[in-house]
Parts: sequence; structure tokens; C-alpha cells
Amino acid sequence: MDGLKVVCVSNTAYIPNLDVAGNPHPNQTLTDVVLGKTYDVLQERDGWYQLIDESGEDYWYPANMFELA
Repeated sequence: MDGLKVVCVSNTAYIPNLDVAGNPHPNQTLTDVVLGKTYDVLQERDGWYQLIDESGEDYWYPANMFELA
């Protein structure tokens, strides 16, 4: 994607991490995206953005975690 930039507005885990009883842990966050940080979008597909996160690798994240910068 040429020049599309997005700002992270949510880093809540979109795939719940469950405890041994099968309950989601409260207030889960993804440490690989930072609230308020601007990211360059590599690709957009079906409501997902591919971007390079804090791990230095490219991953797909739900678009609703971001707003256009």
C-alpha cells in the first residue's frame, strides 16, 4: 500500500488467551503494537492490515484496532 499510515487505538488481544478453566484473562494486551503509535500499512485485505510491529516482523492485525493517520 502506497503511503497508508494508521495509528493504533487498541492493543487488546483479538484472540483471547484462556486460563485452564477456559475463561479469558481480563485486560489482555498485545505487546507488539503500541497505543498511539503510527504504523505503515504494507497491505490491506478483508478488514485486516499487514504491518511491521514492535517485534520487527510483519503481521496481520484487525483494521478496527487502528484509525487512519
